[in-house]
Amino acid sequence: MKKNQLFTFVVLLALVFSIGLTLVVAEGGYPADGRINVGDHVGGNAVYCLNEKGQASGSYEGGITILSTQGKTLLLADARVVDTPFQAALSGELTENMLIASAPDAYGRPLDLYVLTTGELQLNGYDEHGKPFAFIWQGCEAVLPPAAAAPAATDEP
Repeated sequence: MKKNQLFTFVVLLALVFSIGLTLVVAEGGYPADGRINVGDHVGGNAVYCLNEKGQASGSYEGGITILSTQGKTLLLADARVVDTPFQAALSGELTENMLIASAPDAYGRPLDLYVLTTGELQLNGYDEHGKPFAFIWQGCEAVLPPAAAAPAATDEP
């Protein structure tokens, strides 16, 4: 391979890599793949709301799914299973938190999805080190990490 061809190949490879990286990571270094848990680790899993075509979406018309770090479906809650208790929670008719789906995680430990009386959803599970987590969210919008607290304004110069 000539020097010019090698140089062109290396430049093209770098360009393809940078475009791929841009598609995978959003501003701030967080995944841009449509997941809900953008700023929360949840054991390395990814939480998605799905549209009726099974694609990541801003609504749960196709359900809610949890994928492992390898992209394996760990849990899938059909929209019909989610909607009834979710609507009951929003109307104030859900009087206690309701488990709507449960499945083993990638390590065989429980992964539980709840609808809360507050109208939120909660995923309970364990991270790869066996430490429990509880991820709570409302709706199907990405949950970003809390911004660093702004310093308090003072009258002093």
